[in-house]
Amino acid sequence: MTVQHEGFAAAAVGRGHDEAVWRQRWQDPQPFEAYAVSAAVVLSAFEGEGVLDRPFHLPEIRPEPIPGRFAVGFHLVDYLAHGWDVAATLGLPWSPPPDALAVALPIAREVPDDEGRTRPGAAFGPGIPVPPDAPAEIEFLGRLGRSAAWRPETVGPA
Repeated sequence: MTVQHEGFAAAAVGRGHDEAVWRQRWQDPQPFEAYAVSAAVVLSAFEGEGVLDRPFHLPEIRPEPIPGRFAVGFHLVDYLAHGWDVAATLGLPWSPPPDALAVALPIAREVPDDEGRTRPGAAFGPGIPVPPDAPAEIEFLGRLGRSAAWRPETVGPA
């Protein structure tokens, strides 16, 4: 999530094509501090004048630039989905702010559910069917290949 914040922040100021901003630094000695800094950096970048009309280079999504208004929405979807990943892995509840989910769900509905989701490193797995009357957060997760019922497996002796 830190790298995504940094990558989107770089894209907001015209540096998204630089592959180095999208690389994971596995040995960050202060991961919590690095995450907090990256969150502040992306928020600041997204507050910039005219950011919604700027072209964002997002190589993980497509080779051509994307208008900022879409890129910011993509980051919201990514952030909410990976926020669920972290919460679920830690066995914590996940309840996104309703206004954020209201913005993110229509975007999630537009994410192509194709063979790209089965490639190594894909951000989202193949969609999981959900009932038509499912709550918004269940539909959101399902559309992005996540099951709200997923729980981490116990590793080692219980």
